[in-house]
Amino acid sequence: LTATYLCALAHRERGITQPLHIEWRASRKEFESILARDSSFEDALYQFAILERYREEYRHMIELGDRQLVLKPGRTDLQLGVHRLYRCYVASQDTAEVLGWLRERSGGLSVYYRGEALRRSGALAEAESLAVGGPLRFREVPPEAWHMSLARIRFAAGDRDGAERWYWRAVNELSSQPGAALMFEDLKYIVTDEELSQF
Repeated sequence: LTATYLCALAHRERGITQPLHIEWRASRKEFESILARDSSFEDALYQFAILERYREEYRHMIELGDRQLVLKPGRTDLQLGVHRLYRCYVASQDTAEVLGWLRERSGGLSVYYRGEALRRSGALAEAESLAVGGPLRFREVPPEAWHMSLARIRFAAGDRDGAERWYWRAVNELSSQPGAALMFEDLKYIVTDEELSQF
């Protein structure tokens, strides 16, 4: 399994430079072989999801990421990685398609990224209504993520004071590694060395 896993990763990354994507076909076969034998092996589902992102098979990418989190819910790196997959889907696909598909899916991540898609499209009131109740209804998404989303919504609405309040609420109520990691995703481009050290 380890050898197949490493070959799958190698073929996936080599496939970036191969115009016919022969490497990606080999990678897909290897990931499918691993999952047929042991779907909980390492982070194979997440790594397969990255391949699907490269192949622009976004829905399958999300399904794989969700399955990975069910199997290994405690891993902060995987939680952060799956959020990145969702963000990629929301940012790269047609908003109407994204909203339609995410509405059909259950779970906090689908609701959270439905709100993010609405925010990006300018439907701020609808996005805010999803985010306000999110922390109580969907525990699989850290509260800090919902608060940061509300900060972005308030900023987009021109309410800088409201945006700051939600931002500082996220900071002051920081309670988990996944929440801290998701907050850092927003801050990593502007953080100073001293702030990074404190983080």
